[in-house]
Amino acid sequence: MLGGVQPSKPYATERESQSPESEKEPGEETIREYTEPIATYSEPVASKPDESRRIVFKTFAETPSPATSWSPKRWRPRIDSTAFVHPLGVIIGNVRVEPIVFVGAGAVIRGDNEEPIHIGTDSSIQECAVLKDLPTRSEGKIIEQRIVDVDNMKYSVYIADKVTVCAQAQVYGPAYIGSNVFIGMQSLVFWARIESGVVIEPGCLVMNVTVPTGVFVPAGMKLTSQKAVKDLPPLTSRYRFHGINEEMVATNREILRGLR
Repeated sequence: MLGGVQPSKPYATERESQSPESEKEPGEETIREYTEPIATYSEPVASKPDESRRIVFKTFAETPSPATSWSPKRWRPRIDSTAFVHPLGVIIGNVRVEPIVFVGAGAVIRGDNEEPIHIGTDSSIQECAVLKDLPTRSEGKIIEQRIVDVDNMKYSVYIADKVTVCAQAQVYGPAYIGSNVFIGMQSLVFWARIESGVVIEPGCLVMNVTVPTGVFVPAGMKLTSQKAVKDLPPLTSRYRFHGINEEMVATNREILRGLR
């Protein structure tokens, strides 16, 4: 069974702007509108934003999961009010999105199970990235090999805090991604556990392994055996992408501030 560390915060509640369940028809999409003014980079931090300059994002798809034999209940996403989902982003089913999360255009996050997909604070799911899970139950019983345990709670995919899932990358559950992890463009993580402080460079396949903290997976590598994990190079101050995820987290925060 995949284990893990404690989540930093409890699940967030649904946004206040979401209509009550009783007012929704099955499959009805939630419509979001962002109309708060934004400040330009040239303005001092303390200055008042120009009220005439607004970004209006009309919709993004936030739909319930389908009723299936392994998960009969139709789950709706739970998204913190400080998170941002692009109008072309799609979030389906049992997904928990914590504060200060960025979900880019074309990203798809689909939770079809009783056990949710969790996305931690300060994480970013960039353009055209995909988060998905395998069925976690059969005939009403949990398939333990497809479960991620974090602090005695069960997930299909667990993304911890300050994780960057780059454009066109995929995380397919069961998967655990620890804090401060960078998953490069077009990489695939499937049935794997990635400990904190790891860099996965672009174009990698990481499957059926546990990757320890403080290493990087070189670009294009197919990492599918635990024996090969022992040879992964360490992250040092001389590493060419040293501090890349910290930079991405800071960039994500600035983008979110600019969208408010």
